[in-house]
Formats: sequence, C-alpha cells, structure tokens
Amino acid sequence: MRFDHPIFAGPLEVDTTTVTKSDPVTGETIEAWRVQEDHDEPGLVASRKHFVGSPDSEVISGGVNLKGRRGVPLVREGNIFLWGFNGAPDRMTGGGRAAFVNAVAYIARFDGEAPTRRDGVRTRDSWRGVVESPYVAAERLPRYFGPSLVAAHGDDKAAYAADLEEREPYLYVARGTANLRIDHDAEALGHATDSLDLVRAALVEGGERGARVLDRYWPEDDLVLPRPRTAGGVDAIAGDVFFSEPHGYRWISAPAAAPPEDWVVADALAQLETPGPSDVAPAIVSARGVGDYNSATHAYVDRFEAATIAVRAEVLEGWHLTLGSADSAITKVEIEFDLPGGVAWTEDAFEVDGPTEVLEGALTGHGTLVWTRDAWVTAPPGDHEIEGTVRFQVCDVESCLPPIEAPLSLVLRVR
Repeated sequence: MRFDHPIFAGPLEVDTTTVTKSDPVTGETIEAWRVQEDHDEPGLVASRKHFVGSPDSEVISGGVNLKGRRGVPLVREGNIFLWGFNGAPDRMTGGGRAAFVNAVAYIARFDGEAPTRRDGVRTRDSWRGVVESPYVAAERLPRYFGPSLVAAHGDDKAAYAADLEEREPYLYVARGTANLRIDHDAEALGHATDSLDLVRAALVEGGERGARVLDRYWPEDDLVLPRPRTAGGVDAIAGDVFFSEPHGYRWISAPAAAPPEDWVVADALAQLETPGPSDVAPAIVSARGVGDYNSATHAYVDRFEAATIAVRAEVLEGWHLTLGSADSAITKVEIEFDLPGGVAWTEDAFEVDGPTEVLEGALTGHGTLVWTRDAWVTAPPGDHEIEGTVRFQVCDVESCLPPIEAPLSLVLRVR
C-alpha cells in the first residue's frame, strides 16, 4: 500500500487507518486500508505483472482479493486509472470516498497520454474465434474490429470471414485501442505487418506513409534497438529483433516485461520438494525456473518476457559453502547452465542472497542460500528443458568434504 501516493495527499484529506485482515489466497495476515464495507461481490483487479517495470504505469495498492498478491485494485497505466473496488459511495468509508475523488483529480493530469507499453493484446488470428463463436452477438462485433471493418461489414460475420481470410497479414491492433483493424499503409506497401520487409519498404518509401509505419511498429524506446535508417541497416540486425503481437504489435529486442519479483521467486522455490540437509549430506542444492506463474514442476513464461533461473542451497547448521576465496585449494560455488536456443541471459552472473560471513579470509554462506539470474525467452511455445551443473564444497570449521559436481534441471513452459 503506497500511502505516499498523491491520491492520499489531496485535494481531500484521506483517513488511512488500517485494519488487520487475512488474505483468502495466501493466508497471510496483512495491515489493510478499508475502502468499503465487506460484502460477497468481488471487485476488479489486474495482474500486477502487466505494470511492474513499465515507464508509464504505477502500482498503488495490492490487498485482499481472490488473486492474492498477484492482483492489484489501484493502478495507473498511462491515462487509465483502475479503481477496482465495487462498492457504491454509500457503501464506502469516508476515506474511500475521499481517495476516489482524489484519484479522479490525479488521473486528469495524464489526459491524452495513452499507455506506451501493452501486454495481452489480441492476436491477429483471434478474428476466427470471434466470427465463429455463437456467443459473440452481431452488436458486439465493434468490440473486436475497427471502424472501417465495421462500416464495411456491419453485423455480417460471413463477410468478415471472407475479407479477413485474404487480408489477415495486414491486421494489427492500434496503440491505445483493443480491436483489430486493417493497416492500409502495410496493405499499400504489400507486406505483412509483422514482416521486416515492411520495415525495409517503409524506409524506401519515406514520406508520411513510411514514417507512420515505422512509428507504428518500431517505437524509439528501450525495448528495441535503435531504428535502422536504411534497408541494409535492417539486414544487419535482423537476427536480433522479434515481432510481438501480444505486446502491442511491435518489434522488440529486450524483454517486454519485468522479470519475476522477489516474492514470486520465493513462492516458486517454496514448491520444491527436496530432502533437508543431514549429517551425511550437509548441503542440498536444487534448481527451478521462475515465470509469472509457477507449478510444482515447471514455470509458465510468456514469449518475449523474462524468466528467472533460481538455485537454492540448504546448508546444515555448523557447515558452510565457500562463495569467494583466494585459496585455489577450496572449491567455490560455481553454477553453469546450457541454455537452449531462444533463451539468453540478461545478466552477467548469478547473484546470491542469504546469510554470509567472512571466515579466514573467505566469503562463506550458510543456512538457506538462493542464486538468481534472469534470462530473456524468445523460444517458441512449448516445454524447454534446461540442464546445468553446480560445483561446490561443504566445510565446517575444522575440515571440508570432497568437492561435488551435481546435475541441475528445470523446465520453462513457453506460452
């Protein structure tokens, strides 16, 4: 809860008194700000992963909801403000009513600033499901298709199907909208919206049309390499850029969403079922992948987003692992993974977290230690197994056991 946020600072004064609540999903006890009276009808939350790391988004509050720590009811994205609570004013607390008024005043500052980062955008092939679904009534078609398609075909699903069978390569979702439309610039240039040939053609075409195409699919931001200026420049970086429909119909060369947060990594590691350390095995080391959702056996990762590779060591009390030492006779912890095609590190090395101390000039770790390193996933959908090894030596204050090299394995399920 960000009580330092402007919606709690004015223009109206907000009572930010908290009460103790139990989260129905995680079971955790939290100090929560009461917005409205309790009732059985759920409000609306969004997944926090859509907003973390985005330059024009801010998460203001989590709270008690049916999605646990993943759901956020107070969040801004560009000029859109989500107030997820569904209590009418007469069911809200005085503080809730004041904060709502303040939120309206706050979002007015961002008038016209459409969100620049998007996640979960409708893919071009989804038109088939729309026109074939018996649950999509004719009057709802404008929710799925842009104005020119609606003007041309009205409520005639067969007409949409006949048209889009031929023109699907030119479909896209414009920034700030949610419906599929035809890119008439791409159609005129004769190249699909997800093709580098369209970028090359736009550079050759120049003028207003060329600029529109480049601005539409190759924004000048930190998610993609600097925009090439010539067709030859496109050729030079063709292997380093990828087109993503779900992230806004655009070219990217870096993860389109922030890597999993620390609490997500901790929750994923908590699912590992390994024997505890013992006198005969003073250190137990295991690994797993971490995505935005994690089952007991694998991590779910959206393509073009970041995953975390996590390694956990549990060390018996009285023993330690050496993390750093100038003594070449002592084996320091070394972790290596053979990444498959479509998975690449975004960090230079693993970072370790856990209890450490310096013993006889060496940096040692004990208790529970966790190493993490983020990777960018561009691999196609499916299960991708990653194999690795960990080398370590476990010691107590008097002696060391022989060095060990143990295998590690994990699975990333790309969606």
